[in-house]
This record gives sequence, structure tokens and C-alpha cells, in this order.
Amino acid sequence: MDTISPTQEKYELMMQEVDGLLAAESFRRSGQNFRKRLSEGKVRWSVCFQKNRYSTRDNIGFTINISAEWKRRPAWYQEHMPQTAWYGGAGDRIGFLMPEKNDKWWEMDAETSVASLAAEIRAALQSYVLPFFRRFESEQALESHTRQLMVSPDWKRNYPIAIESLAYGLIDRVDAAEIEKRVANVRRTGRMNLVSKDVIEATIQRVLKTYG
Repeated sequence: MDTISPTQEKYELMMQEVDGLLAAESFRRSGQNFRKRLSEGKVRWSVCFQKNRYSTRDNIGFTINISAEWKRRPAWYQEHMPQTAWYGGAGDRIGFLMPEKNDKWWEMDAETSVASLAAEIRAALQSYVLPFFRRFESEQALESHTRQLMVSPDWKRNYPIAIESLAYGLIDRVDAAEIEKRVANVRRTGRMNLVSKDVIEATIQRVLKTYG
């Protein structure tokens, strides 16, 4: 059996430091994931560490995925996609929650100072991640976030958001002209994103049937 390398040992020590911070906020650790289910059980906060594909025993690169989750299955999920208990409602990689708005990855090796790296991670979690989570303590907050995406300039170019917009239009019982407008946008953004015509049309019919 392989023994743990100095870098792997440092990585685990860093994770223990993170665990100490998040445990105080009622997160529970499972492997590289830290999760907190809110009191009503309808929203869950997730902090998930992800190593890059090039990580080795002696050099580890990693980032952190942040997600406020709920049990509402996105309308853009196709029928063949597995059913799960939780779905992402809002979130991103940690770097996009920080002021620089860039994808942030850390690197560590046997020379890395665990104390310095852990302090940097803890500061990022305290300054950016926990405040982000506190915006999403209810299903209503996540739904409001989704609806804001649908009226942003990006929705006219984003295929999943266009599908969500169609679903919400049906839920809200908007008029037929508005539904046709949203259907047309699903077709347009699907073509822009190189989705096949058959898939686009099947998606439209599924959403109409499910939410209409």
C-alpha cells in the first residue's frame, strides 16, 4: 500500500483547517465536500473541493465549487439525465465570487506552507462564500435569482436559461404571444449553441407538456 506523500498530508491538514471553519457554521464534511442543509430542509449549501486532472502525489492543484442547491429539477434537464435529490440553483467556482472574477486555482507541493494556504482559503470562504450563501436561505430566494437571470441580457443567448424562461412563462400563465416568443428564443439559442433540431423540438414539447 502506498504511503501518503508530504503533499497529500499537507492537503489533508489544509482540509482539516477548512473543516474547523465550516463546522462552526454547521457544515458537515464528507470526503472533499462540505454541506449544510438549512432548517426547513429545502435548501442546501455545498462547498466542494475539486483537484485538477494533472494532480499527482507530489503536486496538487485544486479549486472550490460553490453551490446553493434545491430540489427543483431544472427545466432544461433532459429526461435521460439521472434524477437526483439536489440540483444547483445558484453558484460558481470560488474565483468568480471573488473581486477579480477569474477562475481561481491553488497549487501545493511539499514546500507549501499549510498555515499560509489555509489562512488564504479561510479568508476567501469568510469574505466571499459565506456572504454569498446567506443570499440563498430559501427556495424563494433561489427562484428570485433564476427569474433575474431570465431578464438579464445573457438570457437571449443562453440555451438553458431560455428553456427555464419558457417553463416559468407557462407557470406564470403568460399570454400565448409571449409563450410563442419564448419558444422562438429556445429555437434560436439552441441553434446558436449547435443543439440539433430534433433535440430542440423534443425539449420544447417536453416543457410544454410538463408546465403547460
